[in-house]
Amino acid sequence: MERWIRSLVAGGLHQGHVEKPEFFEYVAPLQVESLLKQSPLISQPVVVGSGRKQVGVLIVPDWEALKEVLKEEKIDATGSREELCENPQVIKRVQRDAVELTRELNDYERVKRVYLLPREFSIDKGEMTPTLKIKRGVIDEKYEEAIDEICGS
Repeated sequence: MERWIRSLVAGGLHQGHVEKPEFFEYVAPLQVESLLKQSPLISQPVVVGSGRKQVGVLIVPDWEALKEVLKEEKIDATGSREELCENPQVIKRVQRDAVELTRELNDYERVKRVYLLPREFSIDKGEMTPTLKIKRGVIDEKYEEAIDEICGS
């Protein structure tokens, strides 16, 4: 005999089973972002990946701290912010901090890949509220290609 189970997550009736939401529903972006802010290299992290294969993070680096660390580690830090955002060595260095800071989390919450952004998120560009909260919908739309690149589609 089939049973009917009401799923609060999915908000509907399902025959015989409870449907699980996408894995991202279980990730607390603010918790992960708070961990990432412990890195002196990370100024603004935004966890992305809703409905995707894995969690990723859009990161605005603390440019002064990053350039100092790159210099100490003998990694080329010349070029514009845009050029540094595309430099594989720079990406790997910031990603190393992100991976290390989230290593204690559940596997589905751990940061696997990062995407560096050259400028801070702002109210003027519509990316933040007047109380400086990230507008995730705007970020998801504006950086869709970057999110596809680091989280899969």
